[in-house]
Amino acid sequence: MPELPPLRKRSSTTVHSSLAGPKNLSVLTLIALSAFVLPAQAQEGWPWQNEPRYDRQRAPAERPTVPDYDTPYMKPTGTEPPNSGWQAPAETQRGPSQRPPASYQEGPAFRPPVTVESSDLAPVMAGDGSGLPYELWNKLDSATFEKLLADIEIPPRSNALHGLWRRLMTAEIRATGAGERERFEAIRLEALYRSGLTADMQRLMQSSATSTPSPAISVLLARAAIADGNDDEACSQTQGFLRDLGRMPRMLAGEAVMISGYCVTRSGNSSAAGVAAGFAREQGVEEGAGLAALDAIAHGGKPKLKSGHPVSLIDYKLLAKAGYTDISGLLPGASPALLVALTRDPQASSDVHLSAGEAAARLNAITAEELSAIYRRAAMSAATTAQATPQAAGGGFGSQNPHVAAGTPVYRAILFLQAETEQTPFRKVRAIRTYLDEARRANLYIPALQTMGPAVQSMRPVPEISWFSETAIEVLLASNEPQVARSWLNLSDPADPRAAGQLNHWRALIDISDVNGARHGQSLAALEHLALRGVFVPDQLHRIATVLDALDYQIPIPLWEAASRTPQPSTGHLPETGVLSRLQNAAKAKEFGRTVLLTMNALGPKGAEGAHMIALGDAIRALKSAGLEAEARRLGFEALFPAWPRQVSG
Repeated sequence: MPELPPLRKRSSTTVHSSLAGPKNLSVLTLIALSAFVLPAQAQEGWPWQNEPRYDRQRAPAERPTVPDYDTPYMKPTGTEPPNSGWQAPAETQRGPSQRPPASYQEGPAFRPPVTVESSDLAPVMAGDGSGLPYELWNKLDSATFEKLLADIEIPPRSNALHGLWRRLMTAEIRATGAGERERFEAIRLEALYRSGLTADMQRLMQSSATSTPSPAISVLLARAAIADGNDDEACSQTQGFLRDLGRMPRMLAGEAVMISGYCVTRSGNSSAAGVAAGFAREQGVEEGAGLAALDAIAHGGKPKLKSGHPVSLIDYKLLAKAGYTDISGLLPGASPALLVALTRDPQASSDVHLSAGEAAARLNAITAEELSAIYRRAAMSAATTAQATPQAAGGGFGSQNPHVAAGTPVYRAILFLQAETEQTPFRKVRAIRTYLDEARRANLYIPALQTMGPAVQSMRPVPEISWFSETAIEVLLASNEPQVARSWLNLSDPADPRAAGQLNHWRALIDISDVNGARHGQSLAALEHLALRGVFVPDQLHRIATVLDALDYQIPIPLWEAASRTPQPSTGHLPETGVLSRLQNAAKAKEFGRTVLLTMNALGPKGAEGAHMIALGDAIRALKSAGLEAEARRLGFEALFPAWPRQVSG
């Protein structure tokens, strides 16, 4: 009998005895066989991760279709013997030209239920005339509101955002709880003051005035009264809020002390001015024009200031009490509130009114209507001083009269009045063009275009002044009148839309800015033509593609290809990490107040024109997603308008 080999120790990889015995042989067999009997579609569909994305979607031709009644609705089941001669019963048989019997009634076609997300619904609009949604401050408390304001520069330089910002700050607040509502009110009043919107601030205070305002609101009321020239009313409140400095934020407490210091100087109490200066320093007020003025009043000297140093409205009032007379030297560092106050100060000269008005217009602190009123007063004053009529002023008065030098604010005011009052169309259009060219050199082109809006709207587009069409389109687009701009475009529209040297490319910009346009995206052929000719520089090509994509246009392929041949610009303001994602989330959740503030943060201090491409596209998408499409389109217009191709002649 042969010797059996010794048993080897079972390794860790040996099958366990509980699975290797005869009892479980069938189990192992089934497991092995299951790999071969799986359905073919299961084997083919498993490794979907390695397939292209489009292979995972059923092609349109493969999707099941609903059978129509031109095919038999009773078919063989597959169990009939071959050549059985089966056919549908006579009473139900139909051929290609037969319809169901009269007794048959078709039920409604099945349609899958449509899922509607709450973010897709149009917002409920408020009834306060702001044109904004009802739940404006949804999910935004006062602490978050204050933090968002601290991250942005106000007033916004963008006209589109400034209009939205103003409506946001003056809309009705529906905060829960009396304390939360009061904090919201104080924060937005402070924001309005910093924006120079003191008139809006006063209207809000009058509409929400209470018999016992909080200390913080009392300080804001006093400051608004000073901005309006009601110094007596402001000083009557100082005793009340000085007792409650401990209940105020530190910055507002310092402002309260400065207001009280101004009030004591009005009575000529120089020693009290020194006390106020010391108290203000204790409250953390930084060294500046206001403290220099209080020190000068206390010691009987003249304040010394550095050029361009920040100057607030209270600082200016104190400087005036200290005998400081170089008001024009304060303008480079003047706050928006001070600039607005100077345009209305009856003690200031006409030159100060005019210079402050132009500076405020550059900051969006005053409207085009307010700038027009300032120009009229200044032009009439200059014409009276020079013993000339306003009509004569535009006919060479500015360059010939020694009282007015070309390139000065007074000169621009005279050109404005000439353009506004001229009645002869030929002379009027030339006066408008001259005024706009002068304003462009002074960095006032957009405000100047807006001041000419009423004048251009009153004119009829006639062939005799067709050369003025491009200027008229600029004026009307800047004034947010795209429908009227179309009439001037039609005046110069050539028979060949691709003809060189024409204005048809303005049709695309009108389309972008017009929220009520009926056929958006049908006017991009001229842009293709200009892109192929190399008219657009790479930065402008990318901006056009970014704006069109954010507004959901079908971008022409030649335009995409022209932009893709150059790298995307990396210049422009790009916000800190996390801002753009928070912006998209706020827009999707219809948190309108947060969306507007984050949009301002994303675009940066120069608005759409100075924003990075990524920030620009996300900002436009966010406003559109939040239901603010008009503002989104206006933002796209502002991003493209400054560098849009022009061919002014005449």
